[in-house]
Amino acid sequence: CPLLAISNVLLLQQKIHIHSDLAFIDFRQLIQMVGNHLVEFNPPHPNPEMQANQQQQIADSLAVLPKLGRGLDVNIRFQKINDFEYTNELSVMDMLGINLVHGWLYDPEDKKTASVIKDLSYNQLICELVELDHVTNTNKSSGHKPEESAAAWAKLPSVVSWNMAGCNPRSQTSAAASAPEISQSDDGALLSKMRSAQVVEAFLNENASQLTYHGLAQLFAGVGERELCV
Repeated sequence: CPLLAISNVLLLQQKIHIHSDLAFIDFRQLIQMVGNHLVEFNPPHPNPEMQANQQQQIADSLAVLPKLGRGLDVNIRFQKINDFEYTNELSVMDMLGINLVHGWLYDPEDKKTASVIKDLSYNQLICELVELDHVTNTNKSSGHKPEESAAAWAKLPSVVSWNMAGCNPRSQTSAAASAPEISQSDDGALLSKMRSAQVVEAFLNENASQLTYHGLAQLFAGVGERELCV
């Protein structure tokens, strides 16, 4: 739960406090506690124009806080531990001064994977695989329809729930898996896409835990001594 993770960081930093006599704290109290700290952590900017923008950011963050009790969708990139697509949900971390990091990184020494994934985000990779499924299912005479592929992809877990699934659910029926069937007479661009898809799916399947050895090393190097982050 992102809200609990944020609260734990703030508690350990002694920026919010829960009385030791309390056996539990309810959701609304926790939201109020974190929200009060967010406002205090961001005093009014002296520049009127900057202050108006700041107040809007605070209002947006306070509106998002209750949603963090249900989960957090993040769209990561695979080069740096702090590379996320910006969303209103992630702005809460910025407004609280808490770093969000991940360890799902490819090793730059793996030239094949690095040349395919580059600085693409998770969602961009998935879109490319969806498009490839559409093309291959249209071209193949197996009876599969493009809309069937689209429906199957609609059920694919998000990057957040992927870790709970523990594997890539389409690994048994992927378009990339059929790449070796492409003959030399087929279109070169399609063949190149198929090969790239194989690389992408291999990376996702082999690192379904969302943590790689290189990512772990980068977390060790990039997170400061005794730094608290999510």
